[in-house]
Amino acid sequence: METAWYTPEPTDATEEYWNATAEERLVVPYCRDCEDYFFYPRHRCPECMSESIEHRESSGEATLESYTTVYRPPVEQLQAEAPYINALVRLEEGVQLMTNIVADSEDDLSVGMDLALTWRPTDGDYNLPYWEANE
Repeated sequence: METAWYTPEPTDATEEYWNATAEERLVVPYCRDCEDYFFYPRHRCPECMSESIEHRESSGEATLESYTTVYRPPVEQLQAEAPYINALVRLEEGVQLMTNIVADSEDDLSVGMDLALTWRPTDGDYNLPYWEANE
């Protein structure tokens, strides 16, 4: 079953990220001073505290770092999704993020496998990035 997620409420720090998801584009914050990507979107680089930030488009290609099946979701909205697979993925830009994986079971997954970006709708204008096996 596919849940239509509640629409996120972007802040001024996350607005560019969320607006890109409406177009099914993944953007990752990049610091022009220390020349490194980071995630989650914020006003300052977590490495050097610079405010010289831009959002660069990502291919969405990633590798699976870790995963677990969630049987008892932390919020009621996810009850219809359970069991689902929650994962830590590493984008080719080097940043890690938590997401859900589109897969039938953990048997379909292995740490280090290549993943491809896909999208899940919210009940508003934005989409949520999910990943699936890159076949």
